[in-house]
Amino acid sequence: MVEDNRAKLLRIMGKTACIFGIPALTALFLGLALRHFWGVERTYILLILGVSFIFSWVLMWRFYCSMRRAKETTEETVPATIENTAALLHYDAPLRWESKK
Repeated sequence: MVEDNRAKLLRIMGKTACIFGIPALTALFLGLALRHFWGVERTYILLILGVSFIFSWVLMWRFYCSMRRAKETTEETVPATIENTAALLHYDAPLRWESKK
């Protein structure tokens, strides 16, 4: 159980690092390329980094909302056990399971 939580935490930390790191590095290299090839000022590099920062937070918000939705759906579903399935299903014909409801 502890290992499972540790793995989940590492996965979430990795996704968060990617959400912030990939746009920031892309913006940095794009800004440096623009400065090298077209001679733009540093303010444009900072502007591009600012846009990537906002983009990262939008991605982070979407990730948070999807995690919250996933948590809600796992809390709503009842895990199937032998007792639950035996009460709801019965065997009628070969290769055919039907609900009693």
